[in-house]
Amino acid sequence: MSENLFVGIDLGTTNITMSYYQAEDLARIFPIHQLTGPGLVSRENVLPAAIYLPSEEEFAASDLALPWGEEAGWVCGNFALKQASRAPHRTILSTKSWLCADAFDRRQGILPHGSDIDQKISPLEATSRLLLHVRNSWNHAQKDGEVPALLEDLDVVLTIPASFEPAARELTLEAAKNAGLTRITLLEEPQSALYAWLNQHEDWRSEVKVNESILVVDIGGGTTDFSLIEAQEVSGNLELRRVRVGPHILLGGDNLDMALAYAASARLSKKPDSRQMQALIAQSREAKEALLSDPAKEQIEIVLAGSGSSLFGGSLKTCLNQEDLKKVLGEGYFKPCEASERPQEVPKAGLRQAGLPFASDPLFARHLASFLKSGEGDAASPAMVLFNGSMFVASQVRDYLLTILKKLAGDQIRELQDADYRHAVAHGAAHFGAVKAGKGLRIRASLPYSYYVGVEKAVMAIPGMEPSLSLVCVAPKGLEEGSSASISDGDFQLIANQTVSFRLFRHPLREDEAGFSVDEAEDQFEEVSHLETRIDEGSGVIPVAIQAHLLEIGILKLECVSQSGDKRTHQLEFTVKADAPSGD
Repeated sequence: MSENLFVGIDLGTTNITMSYYQAEDLARIFPIHQLTGPGLVSRENVLPAAIYLPSEEEFAASDLALPWGEEAGWVCGNFALKQASRAPHRTILSTKSWLCADAFDRRQGILPHGSDIDQKISPLEATSRLLLHVRNSWNHAQKDGEVPALLEDLDVVLTIPASFEPAARELTLEAAKNAGLTRITLLEEPQSALYAWLNQHEDWRSEVKVNESILVVDIGGGTTDFSLIEAQEVSGNLELRRVRVGPHILLGGDNLDMALAYAASARLSKKPDSRQMQALIAQSREAKEALLSDPAKEQIEIVLAGSGSSLFGGSLKTCLNQEDLKKVLGEGYFKPCEASERPQEVPKAGLRQAGLPFASDPLFARHLASFLKSGEGDAASPAMVLFNGSMFVASQVRDYLLTILKKLAGDQIRELQDADYRHAVAHGAAHFGAVKAGKGLRIRASLPYSYYVGVEKAVMAIPGMEPSLSLVCVAPKGLEEGSSASISDGDFQLIANQTVSFRLFRHPLREDEAGFSVDEAEDQFEEVSHLETRIDEGSGVIPVAIQAHLLEIGILKLECVSQSGDKRTHQLEFTVKADAPSGD
């Protein structure tokens, strides 16, 4: 039975959802066990991606007990999120964003960021704890006979942003392994959302025509992702191919909540303290959802508890109304722009606090315009758009984005209807597990460039001149994700026991075969990556063969296989997503 069971986990910045797909059934949401209060356990369709680190004497052991036992000094999910307004210095939020924050050592205890507590943990450990909680919940259900196998015994598809860089992808896999999950496949979130739509529409070929493209707009709590997928005719069959992905944009629903909180705070009789501000943001989120779900509702009252001895008597009152929502959304974040506009870089102060690299421009339209015009030539004109994210449950938000898109890409664009904006990524991930097993259409991606690695020529040194390079093709244009290319004929030597650089180049027109060598000065190559590393091995020079693997997650993995001794393999990884160059 378990060989036909496929599991998908949407590891979101704000929320985590889990879905499973069995035999010919539609994917179903797995409700995750979690604390909703001291001693109160519930199963919810969404697990907030929040972790709370209580002090030693803060709760009795029974207060934090879960069906499988206490989680050894930490809480995650609903109850942890509630603690954010009371004790933000002990609460970890936006773990996924911290996992891709390359300005920090993501293996060091830096979370909660800015806190002075002793038991800080790393973004890697925080991600592991969230996944361990999910695993424990599933396995508890397995003991009750609800599902047929332990999670660690199943193939699990875990979603990530399309724009995750190699280190963040590897850390995600490591976090899953630390949580006891080793049979993991990573899938980009926009593709996962489209897989969910395809699974719901077996007649999709009647709606999508040859050469039409689908824009996937995925706006989560903390991030925004864009992907462009094109319908192509291959041997008489209609196939889907991903042709472009956007950059990692730290801009999402959390930004809207913050803006609404500041709008509400302007009506307070005095400035809220930090604890009250956290509570105001949380209530602004709830007010936003209530106002969006019922446009007839004029306003939502907000009450903030007082502080100190005047806990009740010193409470503050304010409200949010439909006009606030219109200003923040329609006249702010989702304000249309011209196709020529690009995200604006706000001048920065000489000093700033260390933190996440949030988008400096809050206008979604400018980020979308930049994505559509990436690379040379005309801007992309998608025929369809697929929205994903709980924000799009509200028709007003979809209308705002459609207005933006029609201005940027033309009136022809139409929306693909999705039944479940909140859970599509988890459903699509589960469905992709079945696709990997040969049960469904696969979205393909191939390289639009040929990629070359720089190899130093064996020539005499000349004072004042850098050694000249030959460029060896390691990944030919058109190589599909999941495919490999081997280069065993070249006489390559790997330099060990010192810091060396590996330079990766690309060319949009050349169609050289793997192993073909060309002089760097012979054509106009674009250098796209420069990796410095140290390879420690006994000998200073290692004869190697090169094997290139284009992974399904947009990573070009180069394996330098020693041709002597134990055939040891040294790995290098570069991001080479199948998209055009960024054109800001």
